[in-house]
Amino acid sequence: MKHWELDVERPKPGWIGKGSYARLCSVILDPLLPSSSESPFGSMRYYFEARLKGAKGFGITRSDWVVAQEVWILNSSLPFYNNISIDNPTAVHGIWRDALKYSISIPSDLLYLGQRVAVTVQLHPFNQGSVYEGDEVQVIYATFTLRELKTFRAQFVRDVHQTTEKVLNITVNTAWRQSVDGWRKTINLSLPSSPIMSPNMQTKFMDVAHTLAVMIEFRTVKISKIEKLKAQLDVQITAPCFAPTLPPDYGETTRHVESLLLLEPPAIDPNESLPGYSRYE
Repeated sequence: MKHWELDVERPKPGWIGKGSYARLCSVILDPLLPSSSESPFGSMRYYFEARLKGAKGFGITRSDWVVAQEVWILNSSLPFYNNISIDNPTAVHGIWRDALKYSISIPSDLLYLGQRVAVTVQLHPFNQGSVYEGDEVQVIYATFTLRELKTFRAQFVRDVHQTTEKVLNITVNTAWRQSVDGWRKTINLSLPSSPIMSPNMQTKFMDVAHTLAVMIEFRTVKISKIEKLKAQLDVQITAPCFAPTLPPDYGETTRHVESLLLLEPPAIDPNESLPGYSRYE
């Protein structure tokens, strides 16, 4: 928690001079802070707070006036995506009944919130000499699922809780090719953004990881029973912006941290009267 004191005019003890007061503040976020999030095990929330301390004395019950503004924080343990193409294609390969080779690939395992991702599905011809040689694969549908795994660690006890949530689930059941020579098809997925999905991170109290799973249900001319192909890719999600520049130094010790999304201080209306003494926490 960070505090800033606001200098005010005091015409006499216990009084605050009438007028408008403002102070420009900045803070560098701790890289171990978890992102803002909500889960069955509790919520992670961050606030800027203005507090006017009430008077206290003999026979007087002190009361404070508080105004709070919630801010949404993204903390990624990965470098910020800076719109430069990251050439790191990732693919998973499999084979069904030693007869049908297939692969699922994406341009990179480093993705960013809100990105449009091309997922390529490739089926090869049935292997020569297999009982399915010359057969055609008839895809019924394919399901693309992005799962978010969160691991929570309690502060004072050794309890660990994990949750898994489907942040993206899309089914494609049309426009699938049929050919004895095999085929390739690309599906464009639009990834969700915050707060629906959090970036990958490893922090003191919470870790976040992501997995892209693909399941294809199909049959062939020779097989009427529905069969399944499954593949899974571990992906890393980061924030969709340039690495931030540090704000001006207002007496704070600054250091360069690539993994932080720095928040600007809340806007203050100079025409709005502030209730005397206040501070942001």
